[in-house]
Amino acid sequence: MAASYWDSTQRRFWEFSKEQLAALRQRKLDEERSLVQMYPLPEWRHLSLYFSQQLNRLAKRMQVRQQALATAQIYLKRFFCKVEIRRTNPYLVMATALYLACKTEECPQHIRQVVQEAKVLWPDTHCLEISRLGETEFWMISELSSQLIIHAPYRTLQMLQAELNLTPDELTQAWSVVNDHYMTDLPLLYPPHVIAVTSIVWVLVLQPAMPGGTNSSGGGIGLMGQTMGTPAGGGNSVGNNSNSQGAMGMGMGGGPSSLPPPPMLLSLSSLGPGSSTPGGTPGTPIMGGIGTPTTLGGFPGFSARSAMALHAQAQAAQSNQMQHMSQGGQAAPGTYNNAQGSNTNAGGHSGTPTEEAPPADNSRTATMQWLIRWLAESGLDMEATIDCTQEMISFYMASEEYNEKLTREQINRFVKARGLDR
Repeated sequence: MAASYWDSTQRRFWEFSKEQLAALRQRKLDEERSLVQMYPLPEWRHLSLYFSQQLNRLAKRMQVRQQALATAQIYLKRFFCKVEIRRTNPYLVMATALYLACKTEECPQHIRQVVQEAKVLWPDTHCLEISRLGETEFWMISELSSQLIIHAPYRTLQMLQAELNLTPDELTQAWSVVNDHYMTDLPLLYPPHVIAVTSIVWVLVLQPAMPGGTNSSGGGIGLMGQTMGTPAGGGNSVGNNSNSQGAMGMGMGGGPSSLPPPPMLLSLSSLGPGSSTPGGTPGTPIMGGIGTPTTLGGFPGFSARSAMALHAQAQAAQSNQMQHMSQGGQAAPGTYNNAQGSNTNAGGHSGTPTEEAPPADNSRTATMQWLIRWLAESGLDMEATIDCTQEMISFYMASEEYNEKLTREQINRFVKARGLDR
């Protein structure tokens, strides 16, 4: 495999511009014009959210690692870039993606267990048989051109935690933003280090000041409305390849937060780094509870108007960053790969963009000023970071219009009408 993201098939073959991705999907629609007209489907964002929900629920039943779940979500996106969704049974494809991802991330699940759990979760899908899943696995590998290694943002996020002096709450929140980005097209558009930095900017810049200090329990409310755990602070070591990211545990502890959750924290899962299974085996993450979204952000009062306010706040903060860069912020020699170091061999030592340490007093103003300087000196593509932030805000706004029942009915309609459930 490619230990470095820069040499990986992910970078060379599976990152597109927005125009390229739109053209690829439109070409598939044009090739299947009659099916598209006969079986209309919701917009892609709603389909992606539905698929993510279903994969989360299946992964929870099987106690699959977060890294494997993230890989499965990317496999699904890539597969549907090559194959028109109406030509498939999406439930069989989702089960296959998770089964294959568990193999790739070295936490394999027995095919019999995958089929059994999928049947319980989707009882109306009669084609969930071992032989059919095996056939679909070979089909998926073929459509993905056997390019199965995925580099995720989690490792970068953990490396930057120490450098940026992130608190456990901030790391948990940034982790949640990374989880949520798999419901968007961002994994097909930008490198994982850009996503990781975006999640940090999201937490440190866009997060409104919360009265009363930090969250004592470390919990936040996700998109599904459940409590998020706090990173337990356990030192999970980073391995020499991307699969080692799966060893980062998922926090399950803590009671409900005593403070209202920050509006931007809309996580699909109660996952956070650094815990262990109930049985006590360190570094073996498990899945959090998955519910059904009711209000955006999992709590009352966060609406499209709130998202619009966040959008304006993001534009203002990012304008300040760009202004600082235009006033002479130059990248220090050898610092460009610092934010990207998670995708190289873990044995290397990353340099720091600036000799100045993060403010120790956790002053919001001082932290934001320091972060802006750090970004200006890091050599990171700020336009990409800005675009990622705006895409996440846009996705959260669109999520308010999501109707799971309607999406499920439209998918089931073409599956049954075309006999894909047999």
